Amino acid sequence: MDHLCLIALLLCVAILTLGKIFNFVTGDREKSTANIPPGSHGFPVIGETLQFMLSVNSGKGFYEFVRSRRIRYGSCFRTRLFGEIHVFLSTTESARAVLNNDSGMFTKRYIKSIAELVGDRRRLCASQHHHKILRSCLINLFSKRSTPLMVRHFDELVVDALTGWEHRGTVVLLTDLLQIRFKAMCKMLISLEDCTRIDFFCKKMWALFVKPCSLFLSVYLGLDFTRASW
Repeated sequence: MDHLCLIALLLCVAILTLGKIFNFVTGDREKSTANIPPGSHGFPVIGETLQFMLSVNSGKGFYEFVRSRRIRYGSCFRTRLFGEIHVFLSTTESARAVLNNDSGMFTKRYIKSIAELVGDRRRLCASQHHHKILRSCLINLFSKRSTPLMVRHFDELVVDALTGWEHRGTVVLLTDLLQIRFKAMCKMLISLEDCTRIDFFCKKMWALFVKPCSLFLSVYLGLDFTRASW
């Protein structure tokens, strides 16, 4: 068995080495376009996936992966992750061009599995025309005047929740976090601050959505993430 593992490992190393040699030999033929934008494809097929996963599991997160390559290649660089070419942009102008999509060359959407999970009415799953309508309706919620007020209200909700933790033996994190988020949304979207009505709607949301989801995760996947001792 040990010999078979060693042979398999040697074969993998040989394949990766041959792939590197092949890329090096054929690289000059594609030199005119291969470096636009600059970057590295890493190993054949897997690219820089291993480096990306290592950075995700490190204390600094995947931002360190992006930061190191931004220093090396500039504000626009490419890499290969999970078998696909990815281009990273880190300037205000490029972000505005992608998000506004005035040229019609970019499509902002979830991957298929996530889109099916969140539903076709999700903003990033909407068509371009529908997305613009939703954006025009929501843009006033994030104006220079409303954003500071919303941040202050959210800060008050967090402080109020943390103050209550001191007198509780067990803190249900998921419940508290959802309540904070729900209260903030009620204030921002419909200017609702009545605690009685908010609690009523929050209980309805918990019964209809959160409980079935948490039950599924705990029974079928063995994930019990809702409770933590304080």
